Amino acid sequence: MVYVTNAKCYSLAGLTTTDVSDADMTIFEAYAEGIINARTGYNYSSATNIDEFKEVELKPANKSFITNSGIPEYAYDYDQCVYRFTLDKLPVNYLNSVYVTNNYSSINQAWSSDGATYTDVSSELNTEYSSPHTVFPTGVISDEFYLGCAYKFSKFRVFMSTVGTDGTVTASYYNGTSWTSLTLTDGTTGFRSSGEVSFTLHADFSLATVNNVESYYVKFTVGTGYTVNPVVTSIVIDNDYVVYDTVSLKNVKYNSNGEVVVEDWTPEAGFRKLRFNYNYGSSTVPSVVEQLCGVIAAQCALASLIGATYNDITSGTMGDETFGTGEQYMNLKNAIEQLKIQEATLWKLVSKRIVLEVV
Repeated sequence: MVYVTNAKCYSLAGLTTTDVSDADMTIFEAYAEGIINARTGYNYSSATNIDEFKEVELKPANKSFITNSGIPEYAYDYDQCVYRFTLDKLPVNYLNSVYVTNNYSSINQAWSSDGATYTDVSSELNTEYSSPHTVFPTGVISDEFYLGCAYKFSKFRVFMSTVGTDGTVTASYYNGTSWTSLTLTDGTTGFRSSGEVSFTLHADFSLATVNNVESYYVKFTVGTGYTVNPVVTSIVIDNDYVVYDTVSLKNVKYNSNGEVVVEDWTPEAGFRKLRFNYNYGSSTVPSVVEQLCGVIAAQCALASLIGATYNDITSGTMGDETFGTGEQYMNLKNAIEQLKIQEATLWKLVSKRIVLEVV
């Protein structure tokens, strides 16, 4: 969603497509949107989910730790500690989850299987400089590969030695009762190149026991046989997407300005950082933001004309006004100055991001 239309920008600038092309005006609008996003921290193009990571730092609580934030004060002892963060993307609509990530997670267990025999390939895939190994016994239909971690995980990177050709795979996870289809964002295209693999972490992702070893497994099953069976050098689990613990949303206060307070929670050894998954942005553009975007884009459009070959003109018109040589520069300059006055007023009306400070 764009913040302002070309038509409005032309109107504010007093120009037409003869003066500035549609393509250039679109560029000026994108520039204006970027300025507004950067200064306010808000995104008005759409609402979407995002992951954001925060290092944990224990800070002492203060009765007025957030001023004019809309988050009510809460009861606590003065020796209590809380965690405070400022999320980058605004406006924050709601939090989906807060996970504690883990340090130094690796493959807990990996099996290559034809459905009857299980070969342990954990050591080979965990070691970067070990001998490459096939993840499927022969790469034929129904061959299986189980990738397991001691904790729930949702992203890993595959390093190939020999890429597979022609084959396809499906993925599944154990939901506590049965194996359930899992949709991947697969940068390897089914072990046919090195790349990153990720998926949505389902709430019912459960421990499974495969060949008497319990783990959180993702199972890959060959659907179409490979002409060349893929050979993997190593698989590295992304620790930022390993769930060591979950922070209850009951213990989290937040507002649309991205201010977050985590109460009654103490990290344990082994965590790395907090991963906030939240929804931000807006599907509507406030009128003041639309006007501001148009004013900034109009200034850019007028400024672009100053560098044109206007010194070749002896006379002309701009809107209802006529001018002689030199007057057009003053007209452009005056128009830009008027727009700058509008811009200064509009900035005062647009929401600014509030950064948490210790008070």
